[in-house]
Order: sequence, then structure tokens, then C-alpha cells
Amino acid sequence: MTPGADVEHRTRWTQERVERSTDEGFRERVMHLLAAAALGVTGMDIAPETGAVRLRHRTADGTGTPLDFLTGESLGTHAWSAFLGPMLTVLGKGAVLLVDGLDSSLHPTLAAEVVRILQDPKANPRNAQLIFTTHDATLLGSEVLDRPLARDQVWIAAKDRSGATKLYPLTAARPKDGENLERGYLRGRYGGVPRVGAGEIARELSWQEEKATA
Repeated sequence: MTPGADVEHRTRWTQERVERSTDEGFRERVMHLLAAAALGVTGMDIAPETGAVRLRHRTADGTGTPLDFLTGESLGTHAWSAFLGPMLTVLGKGAVLLVDGLDSSLHPTLAAEVVRILQDPKANPRNAQLIFTTHDATLLGSEVLDRPLARDQVWIAAKDRSGATKLYPLTAARPKDGENLERGYLRGRYGGVPRVGAGEIARELSWQEEKATA
């Protein structure tokens, strides 16, 4: 899975699976996970005139309003639903899900929940695996999200002086027991972060503007 145009492809693929699948369990799981994500979704149906999926959304009077899955939903709902199809397929098969830029696809709270799903033996009885890249440091130990990743599950990609990328485990940096991994990573203790000082890019832009107007 990749961000960008792939989101639209996966959204349509998930929609078609829901519309055409004879597996009622798949449709029910998609519905429950959409509702659990606090996106305001309360139900799902198929439009009789078009056969397209519609999601029902909570309204003030409690009746619920149906919106077309592709044309009426927000980008956040599309991103989550686009993730659900592949994730549920992998969980069902016990396969491996590769995600480039997990933080580009999902809100940090939902990204953390995805990691927890794959690590929960009841939610993942077939031992499916998730391998992903991310810049989201909150997965290392936010006080809000609680750390969903163990330190031995994390590898860091960093460029050396020649410009080549090397990959090494976080444990190679020897973080102390109880160390705040999120803070340590953002401060550059483990490598893999841009070597940019605070305000450095803004100062460079200001200098370029002054040079252009001099």
C-alpha cells in the first residue's frame, strides 16, 4: 500500500468488495470498523437505483443521512475505508501487509490502532504481519496513544555521509529502560532525523528573499 493515487484505487476496490461479496461477515466487519473510528458513520446500505454503497451518518434528529461512498465522503473516511479492505484481507489470509507511509494514510490514533490490531492474537488469529514505514514518532511512545510498538520492533533508516541509506535496529542505539523513545528520536539520539536546526529553513528563505530584493 502506498499513499497518493493508490488511495483512490483501494477505496474503489473496498467498495466493490462490499457491493459484490457474498461474505456478509466482510461487510459487517467493514461497517463496524468504520463506526469504531468515530467518523460519524452509523450504518451502511446499497442504493437500490445504482447498486452503490452508501454510508449512513449521524444527524441531529437521529434519523441518519445516507451519502454516496465515493462522491459524498470526506478524505478521512476514504483513507480509513481504503485501508480496511487490504487489512481485513490480510487478516483473513494470515498474509503480510506492506505499507509505505502509514502516517500518510491514517490519523495517528488510527495508525496506532492498526498496529494494536495486528498484535492482538484475538483480532489476528492467523498471525498476519504488518511492515510499514512512517515518520510518526507518536508510535514510539506518546503519553496520549500509549506505546503500541516495542523497541525491538523498530528499525531506523538513515543516510550516511556518502548519501547511502542504511537500516539498523533502534536497539543498536542502546536506549535506556524507561527512556522516552519518541522524545529521543525527535532529538536525534538514534539518528534518522533531518539535521536541521530550529528556524534554519525559515532563516534561509528570509535570506533568499532579501537577496532577491536587494
